[in-house]
Amino acid sequence: MFPAPPSDRRKASLQIDFLIVGASVSGLTAAIGLGRAGHRVRLLEKESRVARTGAGIRLAPNVVSSLRRWGLEEEIAQVASPVRGSRFIDMDSGAPFAFIEWADKVVKESGASWYALNYKDLIEILHRNALQAGAEVVTDASVKRVHSPQSGASLLRPSVTLDDGRTFDADVIIGADGPYSTVRGAIEEQPTVPTWSGVLCFSSLVPIEGLKQDPLLRDLSLCTPAFCGTHRGLGGYATRGDKEYSIHLFWEYPIELPDNYDPDFPASDLPPLTAPVTDLVKRLVSVQDKTDIRRWMVWPLVQTWIDESERIALLGEAACPHIPYAFHTASNPIESATVLATLFSYLRSIDQIPQFLRAYEHLRRSRAEEISTGDSQTASLWTLPPGPEKQARDEAMRHTLAQEHATWDDVECEKQWSQISHIWLYDGIDAADEWWLQWGLLREHALLAESPEAAAAAGVRFDGLRIRVDA
Repeated sequence: MFPAPPSDRRKASLQIDFLIVGASVSGLTAAIGLGRAGHRVRLLEKESRVARTGAGIRLAPNVVSSLRRWGLEEEIAQVASPVRGSRFIDMDSGAPFAFIEWADKVVKESGASWYALNYKDLIEILHRNALQAGAEVVTDASVKRVHSPQSGASLLRPSVTLDDGRTFDADVIIGADGPYSTVRGAIEEQPTVPTWSGVLCFSSLVPIEGLKQDPLLRDLSLCTPAFCGTHRGLGGYATRGDKEYSIHLFWEYPIELPDNYDPDFPASDLPPLTAPVTDLVKRLVSVQDKTDIRRWMVWPLVQTWIDESERIALLGEAACPHIPYAFHTASNPIESATVLATLFSYLRSIDQIPQFLRAYEHLRRSRAEEISTGDSQTASLWTLPPGPEKQARDEAMRHTLAQEHATWDDVECEKQWSQISHIWLYDGIDAADEWWLQWGLLREHALLAESPEAAAAAGVRFDGLRIRVDA
């Protein structure tokens, strides 16, 4: 199959108005891609500025590869650290029971690097590039209501009303406003209501130099430990060019929090770790100053991502909520944003909007839900209570301890690649381009065959179609 014209340079033939609600990872990424395609993008952020408190995140190689095509990788690499091998340690005894490392050869096969960085840094990079792509960002813009287009209206433009009474409309509204989405309320017949698992998730950043000077923590400073206990766990990894260390703690705590609680919480105010834990865990928790807090919520699947008018769509965690601080918490929304933006780089007529939004949901829904579910299952696997399942997990993983200082051969690399290639070979830009070639052009051909006049009015032309062949 011939690849489509490169999406990083293509401008849409018809350029329309997009209103994105939420300066999230997905919202800002979509603003970059849509802006690069020539669309007019306005992004509404409820806070007074586009900024987030710091917490460590990881970007999978396939996502980094997509962002490279938009010119962002160099900026990311400057504030990131490479993801290193994970040493799994029993939280109670301190004894290691597994080691997982992705071989350099396997990571390179994916076409890009695997990065850990500060969430705040990623938001700043995406915000800066969204502005450079032409997006307008409106702060202090908390959305109160979302209005679908009125049936029979001459212009099918959905709109929003802000808390302060201001209104904005657009050809398409994208809800990128997180798991407790206001936009989703305008789409669903019944609200998606989560349940709390009972676990709170804490995340903080500490200077890595302090860890290196601590005899107890020195060996952990440049690896990725994962302490595993009963319904609790702790993970850490270096960020910001190995200048900071991100700590994520998962624990059953008797603290009542509202759904959207997002403070800099003083770590000194945390209740003591009541269960028996190794001194390493106690020490890592004690070096924190402030921490972000999230509840680990169990979400049912969102019913639909597109409203009945087919002019309002959900993106990122508004469409597919994720557990906090997981492997793909940032990567999954970025994948969806690159698909959405790339599809609309092919826009030629206004009546393609429903087709492109449905294509976006079709391309992304099952994969996004698979990745989110996989992250939840992985987290549950590492927080098993004592019993046959935990024993079987430890026994199955114990042989990996020998890999921590081993040399990888081709057989082991191929085995590892077969386990991860499904995730790391995916590229949202390519997925959208392939859909256009397989299905989008079929509509163009059918319209041209049925009525050349209607096709011309819709902007359908094949005389100027360029096909790029990569050797």
